Amino acid sequence: MLKKYKKFIFCLIFIIFLLLISKITYSIDKTRITNFKDPIFVINTKTAKDGGTKEFIGFGYQIIRWRILDLNGLKVGYEIYRFPKLKDLNDGPSIELKTIPN
Repeated sequence: MLKKYKKFIFCLIFIIFLLLISKITYSIDKTRITNFKDPIFVINTKTAKDGGTKEFIGFGYQIIRWRILDLNGLKVGYEIYRFPKLKDLNDGPSIELKTIPN
């Protein structure tokens, strides 16, 4: 009986630890991407050939850094999604991007 209780406590502590790590890495990466720096705790999964748009996957979240080259200049912005509501890069931005003139 005591052995099952110890396993339960261990599993509970492990799940809390994973959730805490996910929240910490999400907060750090969100702060970095807000300041237009590359996120740290992610893997670059896709890079589009539209000016440098990149998709990053972290532990329970997705970051899309938009850089779209058009006639008016470079459109930049970012979006952050939490699991399970991830977005496909090919759907395009769902936010208004800031234009940096040439």
